[in-house]
Amino acid sequence: MLESTTYPGTTRESLQPILERSGLKAGDDFHLAFSPERVDPGRTRLDDEERRPKVVGGIDAGLHRAAAELYRAAVDTVAPLSLARGGRS
Repeated sequence: MLESTTYPGTTRESLQPILERSGLKAGDDFHLAFSPERVDPGRTRLDDEERRPKVVGGIDAGLHRAAAELYRAAVDTVAPLSLARGGRS
């Protein structure tokens, strides 16, 4: 899971090639998804994180669903995005 404030496309353009140098393939041998970090400087309580909608996506439909389910176990609301794409979106 890439959870960062980085630009759209980082998951496929940067992270996936680095991880696949091992010889493993994203989607076949390991899961790969993203969740943009969303910071609210005015809120510092941990329980605020549970109430903030969590934005998630994956590099394919199955990983997209898996990422959403992962976060549903920890936060109140999950907002699935479109799939990660090979370019900036």
